Amino acid sequence: MTLTYSLSEDDFLNSQIFIIKSKGTFQKFRQISMITITVLYIITVSFSFYFKKDFFGYTMIIIGLITLIAFPTYYKQSYKERLRTQLRDYVSNKFDIEFTIVLTEDYLRSFSEDCETKIKLQQIGEIVEVGEYFYLKLKIGDTFIIPKNPVENIQDLQSELKQIAQRFEIGYTTDLNWKW
Repeated sequence: MTLTYSLSEDDFLNSQIFIIKSKGTFQKFRQISMITITVLYIITVSFSFYFKKDFFGYTMIIIGLITLIAFPTYYKQSYKERLRTQLRDYVSNKFDIEFTIVLTEDYLRSFSEDCETKIKLQQIGEIVEVGEYFYLKLKIGDTFIIPKNPVENIQDLQSELKQIAQRFEIGYTTDLNWKW
């Protein structure tokens, strides 16, 4: 099977977000940040009531509640923007380059205008299907991103990847409702 496509900045960004969220590190950092902010607000409110600054204490309680409600959305957006900046610094030379991937009996071959890669299918550690992408996670840590948009017959690709997963005993995960 042969696929030809190009990857945009958003494709790389979604890939990084998926990898980070699937590892669980994002949730851990978000929880640590949330706990730190909550503790700081509790200390500030406690000191303000202790020193008889009731207006300041009530104001901090209101600000704290607003922060608790708005923080998850803000944290996701700011994290996404930091990732976007890092991608522009480190991977921008891969944006909008046309890739061709060829799946053969034993190899995954990838071509671009300045690079050629040949990987044994046994080196794939996991295949993950999410809403708009297929991710082929390699045992060495890299990930091949295959967007579903340019693929003409997704069922053929899906069955090909499932056959590869069965033949080489690779985990195949489907999470079509995955969201950031």
